[in-house]
Amino acid sequence: MWPRAFLDDPGGAEDENDMNYGAGNGSKRKGQAGIQVKFFELSRDGAKLRMEWRKRMNGEVPPKSKDPNAPIVVLEEPGSLMNRAVDAYAEALRLYMNEIDEEARNPSFVCGAQQNLGVALMESNRCLESQKHLLDAEQTSIASGLEHGQNHCALCENLCSVFARLKDWKGEYFKRRERASRIWKAL
Repeated sequence: MWPRAFLDDPGGAEDENDMNYGAGNGSKRKGQAGIQVKFFELSRDGAKLRMEWRKRMNGEVPPKSKDPNAPIVVLEEPGSLMNRAVDAYAEALRLYMNEIDEEARNPSFVCGAQQNLGVALMESNRCLESQKHLLDAEQTSIASGLEHGQNHCALCENLCSVFARLKDWKGEYFKRRERASRIWKAL
């Protein structure tokens, strides 16, 4: 049986605002493949916004243009950049979980999307929301047999950071720290 990505367009939507990504408008990518492309585009956009946020937080701003006729560039506030990154990651996760067929989902992509959203939330000081998404990523990683890899170790470190920011010292912090240490040693 052919994967759905190779079949005809499932939606046939003509409206650009329709949520059937990759459908209609003469798109070269159709169905599941179009949805995955949109997922990766949203993830990339979130990463670019986070990088720009980090630059701004370090005091780096784009230099002024030497052209006297150049338009004035108004810089977006760092908080706005991070909110847009959170929105991009949330949309990527929603899209992947709701639009990709369950049997076609890659658990590594699901875990990565959950972790990206969790880290972006943590960086914007929304730690309770971040904790939820990072714990979901941890469950996905363990359920999929990914808990012995480097990405799981990074996930444990991110969880440690959230627990530390929340001053949650009930042992969860130390369990994740120990798990991350064991994984690094095994690598």
